[in-house]
Amino acid sequence: MYNTIKRQMLQRLGTIAQNYSVSLAFWEDGLMKEDKKELFDRDDVFPSDVEVTGFAWRAIWDEGEGHSAYNLANNGYKVCFNAVLQNMADKLIILSHTGLLCRWF
Repeated sequence: MYNTIKRQMLQRLGTIAQNYSVSLAFWEDGLMKEDKKELFDRDDVFPSDVEVTGFAWRAIWDEGEGHSAYNLANNGYKVCFNAVLQNMADKLIILSHTGLLCRWF
């Protein structure tokens, strides 16, 4: 059910973008199915004349997530790479008094 509703939402956004001749961009999880491992195939969801970019942010190699940008590209999306540890301040807690950098889940 989740995947069906999400697919319909993305298809509607694609139609709106096509009607107004605009491009779309999503964080990569916005383009993922419920299992968070599989992406919606770009050509099955969006019109071919709509440019769709995925922001790859789950790219922590030591956690096995370094493949996210490749997955976006291989599914037909343009890719903008965003390294989570450098750009996602809302995912980090910096303890300046100890000099520790801890990820927040």
